[in-house]
Amino acid sequence: MKTVLDREGRTEELKKDRKMELEDKITKHNLQPISVGFFGGVMNFNKVNIITRKTVDSFRSRLEKGSFKESPPGVYELRDWEEIRGWGKELAGKVRQ
Repeated sequence: MKTVLDREGRTEELKKDRKMELEDKITKHNLQPISVGFFGGVMNFNKVNIITRKTVDSFRSRLEKGSFKESPPGVYELRDWEEIRGWGKELAGKVRQ
């Protein structure tokens, strides 16, 4: 996944986020997933209130520097659909076994 942190070369921070968002919760809830995916989402600055927009406005420039395109205005697509499809195919293969 090419995230803002990847594109900024902050891979250690990305590993920490992945651990906190996925691995720690898997352990906490004693889950045994057959596959785990970690994907970006959509950031829609049009759906946040003015206070939140001002707070996260600096993040917009980071998105643009990371080559994430704004389309339509105020919306940034952060998902890597090829990576998501690949994960889905890999998961389907594991389920069929």
